[in-house]
Amino acid sequence: MSEEQLNLLVIEKLENKILFFSSGTIFWVNLNKIKEAILEKFPQIDKIEISRNFPNNLDVLVTERKGLATFCHEEKCFILDKEGIVFDPIRNDISNEARENQLLIKIIDKSETEPYNLGKRVIEKEDLIWLLEINSQLNEDLNIPVKEFIISSGEKLTVLTQEDWELYFNLQEDVKWQLTKLKALLEEKIPENKRKDLEYIELRFGNFANPRYKD
Repeated sequence: MSEEQLNLLVIEKLENKILFFSSGTIFWVNLNKIKEAILEKFPQIDKIEISRNFPNNLDVLVTERKGLATFCHEEKCFILDKEGIVFDPIRNDISNEARENQLLIKIIDKSETEPYNLGKRVIEKEDLIWLLEINSQLNEDLNIPVKEFIISSGEKLTVLTQEDWELYFNLQEDVKWQLTKLKALLEEKIPENKRKDLEYIELRFGNFANPRYKD
């Protein structure tokens, strides 16, 4: 986010308000209106505080959103924060920023939804928390690197692994139980050297994880 652009926007709003006051006082300025204008213009901002510093200054403190994941829908990708809000489009370049984005977890939305706007929530915070828990358990406890998460219509979450086999979760049901079933299956029946033969593991139904192998 450009600090210069932010300053210009604040100055513009101030000039509109104090143009007809010879003293140029900031007493007449509506701080909430300035906040609204800034948040609408800059979806990268998470929080903003504006205070009067008499006689003629405003102090503006902003906290920018931090990227937690990349979120893709209909060929367009965005940066997603911890609240499930998209705030910045992703560019296809080789900049340092692009390289950093590649390190974020990737979520693909294949549900039939309207195109997303910056500054809007695209995934419920609770669902995002469970998705992060799944990612942590798979990578750290089960040594299953994740390639991407795929959200589809209904309650199905597909996890595509780096080994190109899939896991099927239901975020509306007990995710911890689904992870427990997965861990038991892998420890008892599927050693790491056999995982490449998997097509998918179904975790949404019953008391056991159900694997399917490639033909």
